[in-house]
Amino acid sequence: MSLLSRLLFPPKCASCSTLLELDAPLDEALCPDCQKLWESDKLETCGVCAKRVGDCACLTERMQKAKCRGFYKLVYYFPGKRVRVPNRLIYAVKQSRDQRTVDFLARELFGAVERLMKEESISSSDVILTYIPRGATAKLQYGTDQSRELAEALSKNSGLPMCPLIRRRWGRGKQQKKLDPVARYKNAKESFLPVANPVISPKGKTVFLLDDIVTTGASMAVGVRILRKMGASGVYALALASDYLNRDRAFY
Repeated sequence: MSLLSRLLFPPKCASCSTLLELDAPLDEALCPDCQKLWESDKLETCGVCAKRVGDCACLTERMQKAKCRGFYKLVYYFPGKRVRVPNRLIYAVKQSRDQRTVDFLARELFGAVERLMKEESISSSDVILTYIPRGATAKLQYGTDQSRELAEALSKNSGLPMCPLIRRRWGRGKQQKKLDPVARYKNAKESFLPVANPVISPKGKTVFLLDDIVTTGASMAVGVRILRKMGASGVYALALASDYLNRDRAFY
């Protein structure tokens, strides 16, 4: 971004809208105060495994049944709590094409991916990144598919290949947030299909499946099953946030 562009469109904190320094890095999205709050939220611990949220791999029941290898997230999500920095960052990437915030969150996810690959002894040559695609109505309303943009930014940051492997069934599916846990899973099963003849085959590969928020894990579970049927040797779930209910009760 040129100096003129920064003067005309000065960078703002994605959480509180405070103006950032003009020479702030392009992937810096938060002011110092909001950065401190973000780091504090990352220190919350899981009530099930007692690990810091970024180190917790606890699965929801649906994800466990789908034989997901682990679920890694950055923070917990509290629905409706717009004062929380994590919520504001998530809204920024869900409701607008905020590339600065996407790049910031991709950098944060990269740290989680690096730890995961080291702990599980996963070679970068065996990994594919993919994502849960957004519904057509939401993409049309907000002009963005946040999970795809995050996956692309994470690929650029990590050097890992990204390939769409899951697609939406045309004209099917409802908004998950309006459904109960049982209906969510049924809706997800009706909504997603494998991509035919993907550019990169997941056969024999470890796949990192990315979404922005995981509530019951219904969409993730269906995605994991699809990828395993496509021949993936293992699937790990990645998300910006897990619903706070999963903090104390990992299984729905």
